Amino acid sequence: MVSEDDVTEAAQRTEVRSQRPTSEAFKAFIASGWTPRDTRLPALLPAAGQTPHRRATVSAQFPGERLVFPAGNPKVRSNDTDYRFRPHTAFAYLTGLGGEREPDAVLVLEPVTGRGSHDAAGHDAAGHDAAGHDAAGHDAAGHDAAGH
Repeated sequence: MVSEDDVTEAAQRTEVRSQRPTSEAFKAFIASGWTPRDTRLPALLPAAGQTPHRRATVSAQFPGERLVFPAGNPKVRSNDTDYRFRPHTAFAYLTGLGGEREPDAVLVLEPVTGRGSHDAAGHDAAGHDAAGHDAAGHDAAGHDAAGH
């Protein structure tokens, strides 16, 4: 027979497991000890020297059109394990980036009025360009290119 104390003890164990840690000590611990983020850009791959010509060739075929080339995203293999990321072939061909470098990145070729060509703009998964600016031109601190 199960006693009232056994039921109370079981309920307390379940209650503790179903709660998120909210203490200030836990928050301070979990936020500490992280390695600083590397802000250096990766070295150019050998194919990078050929990409301006490749982009110009594609650009000439679609004058006045905005062209978007997504790198793609990692595919889940089993719950918490992803397959090794491989960017879409068009993205790799036009950017020279390959391997596991750029999941969720996008190459955008914006049409340039009067020139019949495009300007290339790369964006990461958060929508930031290579200089770290968002679509409105602001950096992570909210400043524009002039620092305002």
